[in-house]
Amino acid sequence: MRIIDQLREVIEYLKPHKKFLLDTFEEENNKFKKLFATDHDLIGRVLKCHLVLEQYLNQYLIYHFGDQIDGANLSFYQKAKLIPDDDLRAKFVKEGILKLNSIRNRFSHNLDAEVDIHELDSMLEVLNITREEIDYEDPVRVIQDFTTVGCTFLLINEELDELFVEAFKQIH
Repeated sequence: MRIIDQLREVIEYLKPHKKFLLDTFEEENNKFKKLFATDHDLIGRVLKCHLVLEQYLNQYLIYHFGDQIDGANLSFYQKAKLIPDDDLRAKFVKEGILKLNSIRNRFSHNLDAEVDIHELDSMLEVLNITREEIDYEDPVRVIQDFTTVGCTFLLINEELDELFVEAFKQIH
């Protein structure tokens, strides 16, 4: 016998509990609506920045470590930790990259997650040098602008690479 053939008996049993069932559903439905109404624009922007930066990070790692890194199935965190400290241009943005990852992780586990400007110091340090003309107050703008700068410093192009190497020799 199929379950559906016995469903009428279940419905009959539940009829005296209809008010309780409807009240419970309404309460849960309100919770669901609240969760679903979370600002997805913020979540989407953080996720998009993370994904874009990961593309550049992947290219950077393949360039420095070869194609075998591509099939290694590393997490974003593991990839970021592979940025060598002796590559000063990439090291310049490494802490901000790790911060972006921790923020993205927070959003992937908590719909009520928020970003406070005060936790973005590693990104702001980079932006205060590369975009010194901007006074940042919006955490999302910090993340977006840092993503642009982070991608630039991970960009792989032999001529650009040589230029960065020469420029960073100035601080040795």
